[in-house]
Amino acid sequence: LVAEQPFPCPVGSWCREGVSTDTPSLHNYSTPQPCFDGFFCPRGSTTPEGSGPCPTGYYCASQTIATPCPRGHYCPGVGNIEPVPCYPGSYADSTGMANCTLCEIGHVCHGWVRELPDKCPAGMVCDSRGLSVAEKECPPGYYCEEGTMTDDPSDAATKRPVPCPPGVYCLGGVAVNATISWVPAREDGKRAMQICEEGYFCESGSSSPSGSGPCFAGHHCPPGSPYPVQNPVGTFSAETGGINPTLCFPGFYTPAKASSGCISC
Repeated sequence: LVAEQPFPCPVGSWCREGVSTDTPSLHNYSTPQPCFDGFFCPRGSTTPEGSGPCPTGYYCASQTIATPCPRGHYCPGVGNIEPVPCYPGSYADSTGMANCTLCEIGHVCHGWVRELPDKCPAGMVCDSRGLSVAEKECPPGYYCEEGTMTDDPSDAATKRPVPCPPGVYCLGGVAVNATISWVPAREDGKRAMQICEEGYFCESGSSSPSGSGPCFAGHHCPPGSPYPVQNPVGTFSAETGGINPTLCFPGFYTPAKASSGCISC
């Protein structure tokens, strides 16, 4: 006669000495018992840890299969039974990640389960890592393109605020290199450059309607003036903030441009 060989414990279970059946009964240790969640239990396991825990970067929904952590999730440590979603301000752009990556400077990661970061929106500045919301506006006098990394125009960063061009002014948060009237019907006007006020001139980097100051006497400044324009011969502007030059009265003249008053003939 040949002695009957013992049967290995079923997959996903473990068996101590004296088990006499392959039918499990919870807490009855004379039957197979389920292994710990997050651990591998091949056929013939003798402890609840089986052959070891699910490895880092993977999760084990069963005791037999290790699945790579999907994008937008991470699987820290060992023994994971399900993937953990990346938290706001972070992302995971590949499978099998043990940790999520903090959103880089110049980017923002909205919400949970991010697979890739977004560029910092135009008109905003993203100058720190791990941002889930862009909160810092572009500084006045400048406009900011997508992906701006600093609010310091003198910074050596690739993406930094760009000075507002002459003839216009930029309030905080300007996003486009274009002028759009800021009126209730045009919501996008809040994020656009505005034309310099009449009677004033706006050099590069102006941050208010009055720009660099009122037009000089002897000059005039129509809307959108990048610099004061000299009055032509035969005209004058006695006060600062002139919009159009005034013709000399009959019997008076100006010998040169940029006159602030006329001389009697």
